[in-house]
Order: sequence, then C-alpha cells, then structure tokens
Amino acid sequence: MQIVILTLLIVFGATFDSFPMDFPSEVRQAVRSASSAEISGPVFVGISSRRRDREEENAYALEHAAEQAARYQGFDASYVSITRDGVRARGVEHLEVNWNEAKADELLEEMDVVETFVNDRGTVVLATSDSLRAISIPVELTSAGQRPPHWITRAPSLGGLTVGVGVVETGRDLQRSVDRADAEALTEILRTHELSLIAEQYGDRRIRDERAVASVSRFYVVERYFSEDGRSLYSLAIAEID
Repeated sequence: MQIVILTLLIVFGATFDSFPMDFPSEVRQAVRSASSAEISGPVFVGISSRRRDREEENAYALEHAAEQAARYQGFDASYVSITRDGVRARGVEHLEVNWNEAKADELLEEMDVVETFVNDRGTVVLATSDSLRAISIPVELTSAGQRPPHWITRAPSLGGLTVGVGVVETGRDLQRSVDRADAEALTEILRTHELSLIAEQYGDRRIRDERAVASVSRFYVVERYFSEDGRSLYSLAIAEID
C-alpha cells in the first residue's frame, strides 16, 4: 500500500512558534546525530511528544523511527515551487513523497532500540534494524564536534551521493520540527539532483516555476544541529538518486 505525504510550505510570510532551547542536553545530542560507532547500520531518531499515558510514548517514538527506516529503503518524490514577484510577492512550495506504509509496519516488529531518552516533553529513541543495508558516512560530512558544523553554510559535494541541508525555525513540537527540517533537506537533494526551471514575465510580474521528480533510496539524515539560541534546526542528509 502506498501512502502519500504532502508537505505544503508558504515561502513568504510564514511564521512558526519558536522558543529558546530548553531541551535537556542529552536529548539535543540524541536528535543531532543518528550515527553510532558501535553500529554499522543506519540509526534513526524516533520522537514522541508528551502524552497523558507516558507508557505510550515509547511505542509512538519507535513508530516514528520505523517510518524513517521504511523510507530509507526507497520512495518516489516530487517537488514543485511556484513564486510570483511583483507588487505583492507570493510563493508556494509543495513536496510529495510516495512510500510503502506496509514496510514501516514490518520494520516496526524488528526495530532494535539502541538508546532511550525521557524528559518532561516526551520520549526520544535511537533505533535500527539488522535487515537494513549498512551505510558508510563519508568523512567529509562528519563535523567532529565542530560547532557550528561546517556544513550549515555549504553542503559538501560527494561522488555517488546527493547531499542536502534543510533548516527550519524550531517549533514547540520537537517531532514536527525534526520532520520539517528533514523534508527541507530532501527538497534540497531533489533541487540539486535535477531541476526544471521555467521563468516568465507578465508586465511587472515575474513567475518562476521549479520542478523536480526522482526515485530516492537510502535517504539518511547524517547529522542535525540546533543553533546556539535554539531557534533554528538544521538537518544534513544524503541519498542515492535513480
């Protein structure tokens, strides 16, 4: 069964609830990186917001990680951006991801939790599966503890892999902030790989239409970074494009 994820972003005039960074340091560290020296396979960050029944949080966080693991195995994606310049600038971005929902259900049964973090906002888990293809992180992408990491200003260029960096304003919902930053990184991967551009002029108005379509596999967020004030979240991702 195929499920479609639609991400609609208003480019101009968008506002999001932001707040100073008050997540515990261990949670910030868990969200930053999904890599582990002891594990050769990909590790995914699963997040659950605080629930009335706190015992439910681990299951929701693991489901979040399993969905990412399913998309790691492959999906089709398309991106559209239409902007209009003139007296009143307007723009819309649209990202559509088609992936196999049944894969997430299968992986959920076999995901291994590497580590769990619980705080007053919710639960974060790091999880992996032996059935997933191993991944090798190029040394050019590792920040080696550098803060801020070098990749937030310029994504490295790597042969065989497409790299994208996404950045969003941090919202009150940590899972939603992470998903939005990851979606922005995917958007940059699509735009970097192949982008058709149509620009037309109508009097004092200029319309710009950008589109990209690709089959994506091994989409993986190598590292995330919170700005010092906690108001921005960056995601560094890699993928193979067919």
